[in-house]
Amino acid sequence: MQHGTFLGGPLPGEDEPSSPVPPRRPRRWSRGQRAAGAVVVAGLLLAALVAGLRTNAERVDAAAPSAPPDAKLVIETQPAGWHVWDGEVDRGVTPLSLTLPPGRRTLSLRRGTATRQLQVDLVAGSRSVHHLELLSAASPIGDLRVETIPPGATVAVDGIGRGVTPVDVRDLKAGTHVVTLLSGDRVISQQVSVVAGTLGSLVVPLSEKGAPAVGWLVVKSAVDLEIFEGESLVGSSRNPRLLFMPGRHALRLVNRDLGVEVQKIVDVQPGVSSTLAVSLPTGSLSLNATPWAEVLVDGVRIGETPIGGYQVPLGSHDVVFRHPTLGEHRRRIVVSLNEPVRLGVDLRQ
Repeated sequence: MQHGTFLGGPLPGEDEPSSPVPPRRPRRWSRGQRAAGAVVVAGLLLAALVAGLRTNAERVDAAAPSAPPDAKLVIETQPAGWHVWDGEVDRGVTPLSLTLPPGRRTLSLRRGTATRQLQVDLVAGSRSVHHLELLSAASPIGDLRVETIPPGATVAVDGIGRGVTPVDVRDLKAGTHVVTLLSGDRVISQQVSVVAGTLGSLVVPLSEKGAPAVGWLVVKSAVDLEIFEGESLVGSSRNPRLLFMPGRHALRLVNRDLGVEVQKIVDVQPGVSSTLAVSLPTGSLSLNATPWAEVLVDGVRIGETPIGGYQVPLGSHDVVFRHPTLGEHRRRIVVSLNEPVRLGVDLRQ
């Protein structure tokens, strides 16, 4: 029986004729596949290089010394509202608390056109407080209140009309000015002195007889005092002079920040400017330094630490601690009657 075949192959049940298996040719990579492989290898090498650099950087960071801690600085001014400039940076308005890198720097305090310099030594991790009394020259201009008895006179200052009495003349330069009053057919001229940062007062009687119906009081004090009669605030020691009706007046002179309250009885005479000089008690100052220091208060040597119960006038003072090898430290303090001032410094820091 002949073996038949289907078209295209052997009949069912028959074995296919055996044929040798051709050898497998090595796989040939296309140009695109070779380029992709090169990219992968380069990426692995780059990742290994970055990992090595990062490890080295971490080792350098771990070996580098840590930066010293910042210092805290508190600046208080009387009055408040001074801008604190650190170079060209406005750090804010007093009272102000700052965190700054340690070291010596000079800050500028500005209010209007007035400028003050404050040099500070900031010790790492420390807190320092600077309280500054800046009342005396807070502004290069002042104000003047002009009144007449009776009111209604036309006012000119240095030849420039400023209104009708009573009137507050604002923003006058500190110094001497000529005030001219016109009332009916009468012309009165007076020179006045304007003090920077204060409100002055000028009262001119215009009665027919010309007899003054008021008196004045000038209060002189080493510190600023508010002046009360009863519960009414009648002025400040910064005013060039205060207007009072003639007679006896019981006054209270107060500075709450310094703990001062003084009672005074004054007699005001019509047409007379009287002067009241206020003497104030002293405050207590105790100072110490490590290891020790020579101490100067407002430039005057007062001894070597420890110093206890040293009496100084009320108000702000500059204190210098001086050591022959450790240099000097400066502090600005305010002495009051509220509590004794105790100040200690470590010159080794």
